[in-house]
Amino acid sequence: MTDWTNNSNDDEYKFWNWMDKDKENYDQKHPIMKKQKTKKKRLFVYGIIGLALVIAGLGIFSGTDEFGSENYFYIPDYRLNKSPLFCAQDFSDPVFPNARDILLEKTSKAVKNWQNRIEQYTETKEVWNFEFRTISKDSHFEDFGCDATITFEQFPSLGKEVVRGETALSQYGFSDVVIFYLDPVSKDKIDPNIDMVITHEIGHVLGLGHPVFEGMYDEIPFYIDDDGRFWSRSVMITPQVYPLLPSNLIYTITDYDVRSVVNLYGGGISNTPIFFGYLNYIIITIVLVGIAFFVNKKLKEY
Repeated sequence: MTDWTNNSNDDEYKFWNWMDKDKENYDQKHPIMKKQKTKKKRLFVYGIIGLALVIAGLGIFSGTDEFGSENYFYIPDYRLNKSPLFCAQDFSDPVFPNARDILLEKTSKAVKNWQNRIEQYTETKEVWNFEFRTISKDSHFEDFGCDATITFEQFPSLGKEVVRGETALSQYGFSDVVIFYLDPVSKDKIDPNIDMVITHEIGHVLGLGHPVFEGMYDEIPFYIDDDGRFWSRSVMITPQVYPLLPSNLIYTITDYDVRSVVNLYGGGISNTPIFFGYLNYIIITIVLVGIAFFVNKKLKEY
């Protein structure tokens, strides 16, 4: 049998041979179109990679706060990773029998006050969930899934007389708070500033540090309202400046404190765990780069 496809004298063979050669000649004479398509594909891939790098850079290296040039002060390498459960350990004080009820109530109100202030400022509720619970003094905090543990003592150890509260923080989002509730001077009554102390320590649990106001506002950590009253610029003012402050200074959660929390957590603290540090940006970058390489591989197949 004759193989007509290999017959150089066959007209159909000559036609297809001519078409193949013509295509080769066309590609040689018109390489621009092919290069333009390849260039567009490459630009698409590089665009995805560039976007990933920009997102990572903005997340890691950006020093701009959400509220412009305002400076915020945070606990290094710490933040809550989910909606916090504050657990106060029950206690009794035979010398001051009413201390238990007073302190537990004030602590519960302080937690709720932080939540309410943030909700009012952001006009959102479902993403700022702070829960408070009292557990028995014989209980183990870990049995309740506590994120912040709060205990009460009459006064600090020797050498720490000026300390009114202590908060130990873990990089995994857990904290231990100790409130020293007796008046540091007379030691015969509950500290008249105990509300501020509790609110201050809860601020640390939320991740806030001690603000340094030099160079901000009027270069002082307080302001005077129209009625001549002194108000703290932040409930997180460092204890070191207490002796320098007016004796009638009113401490409360300020808008600055609320902005500090919102700037730290962005959309809110929900029951969906928040990744630590910059892990969010790293994951997004890895995903986008992976997509870019996948698309690039597919484009090479065409």
